[in-house]
Amino acid sequence: MIADQYRVLVLAPTDSDATLSTSILNEAAMQAHACRDLQALHAQLELGAGALLLTDDVLAAGKSAALVDAL
Repeated sequence: MIADQYRVLVLAPTDSDATLSTSILNEAAMQAHACRDLQALHAQLELGAGALLLTDDVLAAGKSAALVDAL
């Protein structure tokens, strides 16, 4: 569980963006996990995370309240 507290959760608008982002983070020796949507992000947050990487698309889509609830 302690290791999960240092991982970066990635919520990107496309699968290719998520793959690229997690690849870059992993190459930098950072543990990264891509989340497909806010529901998956919420589930992964319960397991632990040190940081979130997301785009303004998540906030612009009117889903910021769900993100705040997850945090």
